[in-house]
Amino acid sequence: MQRFMMSTVQDFYAAINESSRLDFSTEEFGLIREEYSYSPKKAIGKYTQIEFKTWKIQHHKIDKINDVGRNYFLREKNKYIVLNMNSKNSLVWASKTQNIRLEPRSGIFFNIPKNQFKIENLDSLDFIIIEFKEAYFNQSIFNDSLRNYLKTILNSNDRFTFEITPNLTSIISEIFKKKSLGLCQLMDLNNKVFELLSTVIDFSSMPKKETTLHPYHKQLEKVKIQINENLETQFSIEALSKTAGLNTSYLKKYFKESYGITIFEYSQKKRIQYAKKLLKKTTFTIAFISEKVGYQQSAHFSYAFKRNTGLSPNQYRKKNNSTVIPQ
Repeated sequence: MQRFMMSTVQDFYAAINESSRLDFSTEEFGLIREEYSYSPKKAIGKYTQIEFKTWKIQHHKIDKINDVGRNYFLREKNKYIVLNMNSKNSLVWASKTQNIRLEPRSGIFFNIPKNQFKIENLDSLDFIIIEFKEAYFNQSIFNDSLRNYLKTILNSNDRFTFEITPNLTSIISEIFKKKSLGLCQLMDLNNKVFELLSTVIDFSSMPKKETTLHPYHKQLEKVKIQINENLETQFSIEALSKTAGLNTSYLKKYFKESYGITIFEYSQKKRIQYAKKLLKKTTFTIAFISEKVGYQQSAHFSYAFKRNTGLSPNQYRKKNNSTVIPQ
């Protein structure tokens, strides 16, 4: 399997910038915001970088990774938070002795990152790296007691993982929402960065739970199984609510809370995944595949497929299937 890796070979930010094109840049009061597109040879996707003198944040959204020969380095003296915003794919922090899997919609704090960081999926990635430089914790905004408290908490934890809560998602959204700069924007961003760090630190003192399952996890899993095992059928919410034993409103609400996506989004994602597999591995006609994944009309299937992948079914097949396709 191909991998997109970071290791102690070269600086992460310098290396990633070499593989991308600057689309947008603005700077004011020392606050820099830049938007990049990856070089198609390296990856298909974009990322946004917001940087101040004591911190830096990058949000990477990648549809596909094409190049795997590059290694990256996270500075050992700085502290990092890595957030896996993706609801499907995992990230893995790998060392010579163990792999730490960062599950979908979860984050990890690293006190001193020394190992390799690799992403083991080529479909879609959505992750954020927040870097706090040493000088961040020496600012005058921290009084001595707060500074000592932060250093005690952070230095006593080599790493800890946490769930990306709705509150944390809201903070992140606020950070990346505005493109305009200015003194007020700088002050607001500094406050949001501190709020993000404070929220993550709070997670370090929470008692560890064996699971973070939703109270209606079993009922919701029944719905997932119903969808997964019957991709040729497009179930109504009413039918799925009977499977779960929940009314339609609660089913929609709890499903989104538990998995981070709606039932429709989940169903379509599974259908597109199966369709991609059939297009890659078989010579079935497009019409036949569309029926196998729950679309009675191939035109509707083609529209949904292109909307999710950027390619028509035929284009995807020509790109990924080396077998001879019947006309």
